[in-house]
Amino acid sequence: MKIREGMERKIESSGWENISMESQRMVAGKLERLIATSDLSERVKENMKKLIARNETWLNTKEG
Repeated sequence: MKIREGMERKIESSGWENISMESQRMVAGKLERLIATSDLSERVKENMKKLIARNETWLNTKEG
């Protein structure tokens, strides 16, 4: 929990939530393409996709 709290404070102080939705979508799209074309195992790819989805959910709640 201490790591998560530290990361949340770092993100809040860096202004990450001020990134436009367009930029967020662009980054997410590029990450999805990198994952899809990588040589990683399917298990790792699925876990990476889940982490991206969690991050998008967290960013969206920060904006509201």
